Amino acid sequence: MHATTHTPPASAVVHPLIVGRRRGFTLVELLTVIAIIGILAAIIIPVVGKVRQSARVTQSVANLRGIGQAVLLYAGENRHTLPPLVDLSESGGFGSQYWSRTIEPYLEPAVDGGWRDLNNRAFRQSPALVSPLLEDGRHHAIGDYGANRDVIQHPNSAPRRLSEITRPGNTVMVAAAETRSRELPNGAWFFETYAYVNNPAAASAAPSDHGTGKIPAVFVDGHVEQFPKADFEANRRELLLINP
Repeated sequence: MHATTHTPPASAVVHPLIVGRRRGFTLVELLTVIAIIGILAAIIIPVVGKVRQSARVTQSVANLRGIGQAVLLYAGENRHTLPPLVDLSESGGFGSQYWSRTIEPYLEPAVDGGWRDLNNRAFRQSPALVSPLLEDGRHHAIGDYGANRDVIQHPNSAPRRLSEITRPGNTVMVAAAETRSRELPNGAWFFETYAYVNNPAAASAAPSDHGTGKIPAVFVDGHVEQFPKADFEANRRELLLINP
């Protein structure tokens, strides 16, 4: 009898030099992977930034819509008069009853949102009055959205009645605003309407795009629009004055 010999298949034969070795990435492959990651990051990061900015703009518009509704609710419960810019019966300083404080019962309740104002002080505020487009330390403690002083009147004037505004769908009541005495952009709770209408550069407080290129505003009838900054300035008289 002859012994049977089994020859292993070629696929089962392992070259002795290959045993124990693991194949790694070559330098070319590593550089290719790094280049692909860099390209993807360059595409994704700007897109994410734009999405976040778009969400902030949407929130800012929602804030203005809420502010407009709050003012109209206040007027409905106060003989159809708008809130005064400042209630002089209150004490001075930050304790004064500014228009934005007057409408707070009709807004989201004030919270400690961790915000810092222009003087780097912490403050409590209704989130509807705080612009999400402004960096911390650029907020105004009274509000980042400014009242049109031809509509929300100076405290020395009698409160404005809604019936006096003959073009409610064409007259801005509140807009995003900035205080120009400080580095921009920042917030402001009112703007100097007549100074801005006559000479925009001369107004110490003015409507603002808060860095977006568009100025959002709520009109007396409650609707909200966004205007390219140049268009808003070009049409400022018709947009801001009750009797342009």
